[in-house]
Amino acid sequence: MRKAAFKIGVLLLIFAYTAQAQLTPSYWWKCNNGNTSYNYNPAIVLNNNQNIELDSIPYFEEYTAIVVYHAMGASNEKQVWQLYFSDSNQCGLTTRSIHHGKTTIQYSGDNRPGPIINTLQQTSPIEADSTLTHCRLVLGASDSMTTHIKVAELMYFEGKPGMGLLRRVQSYLAIKYGVTLGPVNYTDGYGNILWRYNDNKKYHNRIMGVGVDSTYGLVQMKSASECDSSIITLYADSLMQGRFCLLGDNNGALEFIQDTLSNIEYLSRIWKVNQTLGNNVWDTTHYGIAVDTLLLPANCDSLVLIANDEYYYPDSIADGKLYYNNIVFANDSTFMVLARGRLLWNKIQEKSKQSTSYIDELARISTQVYPNPSSGHYTIDIDGASEVTVRIHNNLGKELVSYYDKEKSHYSFTGTLPANNVYYVTITTEQGSQTTKLIVK
Repeated sequence: MRKAAFKIGVLLLIFAYTAQAQLTPSYWWKCNNGNTSYNYNPAIVLNNNQNIELDSIPYFEEYTAIVVYHAMGASNEKQVWQLYFSDSNQCGLTTRSIHHGKTTIQYSGDNRPGPIINTLQQTSPIEADSTLTHCRLVLGASDSMTTHIKVAELMYFEGKPGMGLLRRVQSYLAIKYGVTLGPVNYTDGYGNILWRYNDNKKYHNRIMGVGVDSTYGLVQMKSASECDSSIITLYADSLMQGRFCLLGDNNGALEFIQDTLSNIEYLSRIWKVNQTLGNNVWDTTHYGIAVDTLLLPANCDSLVLIANDEYYYPDSIADGKLYYNNIVFANDSTFMVLARGRLLWNKIQEKSKQSTSYIDELARISTQVYPNPSSGHYTIDIDGASEVTVRIHNNLGKELVSYYDKEKSHYSFTGTLPANNVYYVTITTEQGSQTTKLIVK
């Protein structure tokens, strides 16, 4: 039974691979008007009986198909795609098994729902009719098989591109859509290594990146990993041609551990950041980081982002995310951590190049939000600041309460908030801004 399909012209997908040919992005199908997103790029959701069907694919002895998709659930997601040589003879790849005629080859237990770049290279099946001239490719539901996947990009090649070329295409897709490849290097469109697996084994988790690569028309200025428990978004205002910034984490738990020497609490998860040249030169590129605090433990007061021994406090908060701007990473690679606690001022005193008098002035300022958790009533105490602004937002970023006062030695603000919610208290003084999560039971 043929099911309803989204029709797409086959010429957008066919690409004859030869030794002289160059990959041309215009031949690749990309979702430009989907109803959802995949790492900030449009995608289409194929649900239940929906599919994308290509009726007139020329029959080749060898072919390569690549699809970028995210399985939306193990229970109702059965099939990715099937290639039909006739209505009764198909060779298809699903998330559970490979169907070859009437034979089914089960996948291993490693195949799980999640973001996947699915690459298949194969020759014509034994059952293929020698008189056959065209095939039919069905992405999504087909026959009795339903599907529930988010599809972002699809490629179909005549023949089998070499591993170097294939790796460049897979890297382009991985960076664009926030998919973590297996134990392999990431490369740009010219084959230059952007992320070397052997040097980054410990941090080869939830890899994301921004970059500009004219070879494949990649302009990715904002990136997050599509993998579970990703709390970081990386963004840049502008990047030169050839500049990439990739980061991955050590798979550490989302919990804080106290360092016995410094008495500072550090998040167990640590990020490794790799940068490359842009236009063959280094420049000072400023990045931004957004941290999803809803996935972190409570009481993230004085949450500080540390990179290159520089300390960054959040500039703003919205939708439960802390935003850190104007971050400068080391030229080639560095590490990034999150830490919390007023004792960070001790660390700042050791590292800062500012004057001692200025540091002493900042160290005088202390803030406290209590009780936390609260039954509704709250108190905000601030000491040592010459001027204070306090704003309280809900987890959607809507400002509910604001206070302003100045020229006092002590400030105290009290109030009540509705129960069963999480709020964010941003306190701004001459030292900058810091945000505390306030839980009201």
